[in-house]
Amino acid sequence: MSSPGFLPEACGNDSHLLGDCILAIHLKITSAPSQNEKDELPDPDRQAVGCEPFEANDFVYIAPGSFLMGSDEEEFGRHEDEVLHEVTLTRGFHMQVTLVTQKQWKAVMGNNPSAFAGVNLGQPVDGVNWDDCQQFIKKLNSLGYYKYRLPTEAEWEYACRAGTSTTFCNGNISISDDGRDSKLDEVAWYNINSAGKTHPVAQKSPNAWGIYDLHGNLCEWCEDWYGNYPARPQIDPVNTTVASCRTSRGGCWVSTAQNCRSATRFSWAPDHRSDFIGFRLVREEN
Repeated sequence: MSSPGFLPEACGNDSHLLGDCILAIHLKITSAPSQNEKDELPDPDRQAVGCEPFEANDFVYIAPGSFLMGSDEEEFGRHEDEVLHEVTLTRGFHMQVTLVTQKQWKAVMGNNPSAFAGVNLGQPVDGVNWDDCQQFIKKLNSLGYYKYRLPTEAEWEYACRAGTSTTFCNGNISISDDGRDSKLDEVAWYNINSAGKTHPVAQKSPNAWGIYDLHGNLCEWCEDWYGNYPARPQIDPVNTTVASCRTSRGGCWVSTAQNCRSATRFSWAPDHRSDFIGFRLVREEN
């Protein structure tokens, strides 16, 4: 997790993050628990370390299909790395309906790295970098129940949009003078309603495919390296070209409404940890 004394270093086209990060640092100083406070939290939901933490309804099947990935040039809040292009996904996949929770992380890894540690561990795990996620996945896969991985960036946006082409999964952006968006309020924790912290998963409304917290609470690591979109149509895209940063998607508890859009992209070094980044998984049959 980044020290509150300096801005985390983003890579790629992430100048739009500076306002969010500055507010995050201010809020972290006032709201993040100390290590002693985290150590003293009760753990009523203790599980044996190394066990399968998921239930059948923790994942939803997403059927193959095509969609327009990125954003129209007229979309409010748009950034230049959101080139609109057609994507076809030829294989269905099972998407986790929530972010990985602190309870689920602890069941596999035996610890809780989160700055916002909750009493019942129902909040999403934060403070994990891309490499940490891979260690979690490796250990989870070793249990032999299923094969897990991070979603590709295309899978993430396809699941987020759930058949829509609007700014958010439930409608278009319409920000009031105080920065609030009534549509976003229904589905996300962001800078206006989060009270400077994460919240237990699945407290806001899901999208049309039953998936929660895609527009807020925590940004989410994806499998891809960060890079520019091609303008031509793509089939099952995943950026495997090694770069300095991995992609993350979705807004977080400190994001402005325009940075919670379905098309918004972020990028961070794989070893970057923060209290505003988490992840969710894709599950495949062994």
